Amino acid sequence: MPERVSDIGEFGLIRRISDLLNKEGIRSERVTVGIGDDTASFLQRPGYELLVTCDCMVEGRHYLPGKISSLDLGRRAMTLNISDIGAMGGRPLYALISLGLKAEVLVQYVEEMYRGFLLELRPFGASIIGGNLTKSGDGMFIDITLIGEVEQGKGLRRSGAKPGDVILVYRFINIFTLESMSEIEFFPAMHNWRIVDFPNSQQDSFFKFLFGIHTNVLQESSGHFTEERFDKI
Repeated sequence: MPERVSDIGEFGLIRRISDLLNKEGIRSERVTVGIGDDTASFLQRPGYELLVTCDCMVEGRHYLPGKISSLDLGRRAMTLNISDIGAMGGRPLYALISLGLKAEVLVQYVEEMYRGFLLELRPFGASIIGGNLTKSGDGMFIDITLIGEVEQGKGLRRSGAKPGDVILVYRFINIFTLESMSEIEFFPAMHNWRIVDFPNSQQDSFFKFLFGIHTNVLQESSGHFTEERFDKI
């Protein structure tokens, strides 16, 4: 019978997560204290500024469990944060993950979610160095704090964006099929969009050019497409 979170308890789940991260994750030489203590600790690189961002995904509001696998859910949650670090021209380093879990959630579900986190962090040599677990009520939530770095004085800010700049999007725009142009007619501003397909080997270099902007985008919300104004991508 598959194990549930309630079967192994909080500390049992922490051990399972820690074992998974030790086997499949990346350990940075600059991390002096990782999972298992009151806080994590790391050495800052001289000449670099730290970047800190956080984002939360709530079951029923930002995703539907039956419509997305736990692996993809982990990837999606982590990418939200990675894109913020990239928008500042930085590189992600360390993630802290807090989960609110229902007692009946399968341990394998949580493990696959962490594998999703790692899939997005691994290309940057970034690692998970801590977090928190708590029991939730009717729904689950994922709250990620991501720490990154950018060379001192080289950070990109929203105020630096200007008309004519190129917009680069990390990963995929999977909210509609761009081949069907009729779906874009309701959003005239998108008619001038161009899609540039970069080789996988160049995807990480996107972060040298990303910046924060104001734009109208389509957001998938509870299975429906809605237009919403965002301040960043």
